[in-house]
Amino acid sequence: MSIIVKRKTENYASLFKLKLILNGETIGKIAFNEEKEVKLTEDTATLQIKQFSGKSNKLTVTDGDVVEINKGDSILWIFLIAFILMLITSSYAGISWILGLVLSILVLLGLLSLIKVFELKKVNRGAKDNRVQKT
Repeated sequence: MSIIVKRKTENYASLFKLKLILNGETIGKIAFNEEKEVKLTEDTATLQIKQFSGKSNKLTVTDGDVVEINKGDSILWIFLIAFILMLITSSYAGISWILGLVLSILVLLGLLSLIKVFELKKVNRGAKDNRVQKT
């Protein structure tokens, strides 16, 4: 029993490998544009992806599933908020500027931990569900 995991995150986070988490346990990493077969020990399992403080949705998978990793829709908004915070804090001088920059980074990391940076979705259930029944 196994599933196929495909990473299609475009250029976002392409320099870093993502942790594959199956039923709460880290089982390996997947690189940019990589396709990996993951063995299942049970009929169903819960798959999730994490990188630094970013994470994905939890997806229930079964034997033969093909799962694609994409970037989440919210990531653009987070970087926009971080950019605006850095613009605001750059107008300060001296120690206030440093504190503002540190605060902006902490806000960015906090937002990354709250939202789904990556999205997991099933793209194909595998050959066993696509068979044509003969009559």
